[in-house]
Amino acid sequence: MIPIDLLRPYKAKDLVRIGSRYDGGYILPAAVIPNIDAVLSFGLYYNWDFEKAILEQSPQLKKMVIGDPFTPIASLYSMMFLYKRMNGASQAVENSDTTTAITPKKSILDKIAYATKKMWLYTRKFLAFQSFLSNNKAKVVFLQKGVSGLKKERMEGLDYFFSLVSFSNHLLIKMDIEGDEYTLDIAQQIDLKKVECLLIEFHEIDKNYVKLNAIIEQLQQHGLFLVHTHLNNSSKLINNCPFTETVELSFVKASYLENGMHKVVAQKYPIENLDYPCEPSKMDIELYFN
Repeated sequence: MIPIDLLRPYKAKDLVRIGSRYDGGYILPAAVIPNIDAVLSFGLYYNWDFEKAILEQSPQLKKMVIGDPFTPIASLYSMMFLYKRMNGASQAVENSDTTTAITPKKSILDKIAYATKKMWLYTRKFLAFQSFLSNNKAKVVFLQKGVSGLKKERMEGLDYFFSLVSFSNHLLIKMDIEGDEYTLDIAQQIDLKKVECLLIEFHEIDKNYVKLNAIIEQLQQHGLFLVHTHLNNSSKLINNCPFTETVELSFVKASYLENGMHKVVAQKYPIENLDYPCEPSKMDIELYFN
């Protein structure tokens, strides 16, 4: 069983939500926003509400680097490939002389309709993302690469991305990288003294809570403290445990802590008007720290 104190946050000053109300929003102290000079953002897919809000609220920001191999660009191309394959399969069915082709034909057409709908969705997202990049080209750099500690296609190490913002002394990092967070040795790959805020979504914590505990301890040893915990309600609850398999954690420098270094007591999560469910069609998951 995962000890509940593992995810007990420290008290922080003036927490605010940046980004969308549901999935795509992150919690951090308000004072972080005017202090940052650069952002590294990993795991965008088709929601850049957080990145857009940070740009709008941080005019002093010099550079934002976004890394994600699975954006609307990749999705659009993959759906175009799928559509082409399905369209070819449909033509093959139509040209068949066998009566048994009737049932597969209907199935193929249903798939084509689904692919067409998805193509339209990804096309809209693709165009919106291109507009976002174009409107912010003076500050935003997009790379169709992810971050990982493993050698994989379209992946780079954290040190590679850190080198792109080497000028920064007040960095914000956001990660939603589907399990690759455990492959990174963050303290060895970047200078954590230059990091103001670190936002990470941790996945499958039931299988990785030993690694998660080590990461939290390592970050704290380097001056970054957990100040907010949110359970992702789109993931499963862990058996005999108050946590979901996926959790969103916010870490900041000690200067953002409230009245010294005290952990929360008698605090219920989600916090009203601050936390919202990642999946809006489901109830958020409650967590209580005695």
